[in-house]
Amino acid sequence: MFKPMMFSIAALAASFGTSASAANFNILIVEGGFFPEITYVQPGDSVTFVNQLTVSATATASDESWSTGPLSVNATYNLPIAAETALIFSYASDSGKSGVLSFDFAPLDADAPLLDEVVETEEPESLD
Repeated sequence: MFKPMMFSIAALAASFGTSASAANFNILIVEGGFFPEITYVQPGDSVTFVNQLTVSATATASDESWSTGPLSVNATYNLPIAAETALIFSYASDSGKSGVLSFDFAPLDADAPLLDEVVETEEPESLD
């Protein structure tokens, strides 16, 4: 009995170590295009398109493999991301207004400290 229980615990621990966390990203459909224009995703993530226009709008993949369908004002559409998901999309009515999903790593924020930098803080004053 002890060995099967230990095997189960080891298998459970291994599954936690190898599982990746999926993320959900919002893309706003706004006047002039999409915000953000580039969204950094990984397979397993999902993207929710939110229509922020005052009229119905549709986002469509450049290869037409997926579409949000007509979204009324404030309506949403959830797109699961897979390795084969088409990454370039645009307004169905205006292909000049486009957005991109990217499997690249997101660029670092220029103002954010690097992981190997030490951030020094002052000691808080004592309230004695």
